[in-house]
Amino acid sequence: MENQTAIQVAKWLVAKEHISAATPVIVQTGRRTYPAGKYTENHNGADEERLYLIGELPPLHNRRRVCYTTDADVEETWHLLAWQRTTCTEWQEVHVGNSHFILARFSSLHSWAADQCGRRPYRRVPMTIVEVGPPVSNIKQSSEEKHDDRS
Repeated sequence: MENQTAIQVAKWLVAKEHISAATPVIVQTGRRTYPAGKYTENHNGADEERLYLIGELPPLHNRRRVCYTTDADVEETWHLLAWQRTTCTEWQEVHVGNSHFILARFSSLHSWAADQCGRRPYRRVPMTIVEVGPPVSNIKQSSEEKHDDRS
């Protein structure tokens, strides 16, 4: 069930503006697993890697100073970008409980750590991201981008 939800999330994401591909993934942190889509969004001329997760925020976010790390990218952290706990009617058949949240990746190698200017560093929580299907592409958007590149 979670794998199918992750695939639907990826398909829904590529229909959005500025997103040309998304990969269905399952994210695990602690004992919780989330169906999700991993995607890159062009925001203000820069590509930002993000995770769109279905479900309630982990309880750790009550403390607010939390970020996530994976074994694959030790120097990078994922930070909470947005969340919604209310009913979302845009695509109820996919949302489990209508709650979702978005994590954005920050790299201390390419810029600076997101918590660098704070008094205390964020608590690093381990997270696992597992791909459960091939990337989903927005063929129309991809072909338009290719056409624009040739002009």
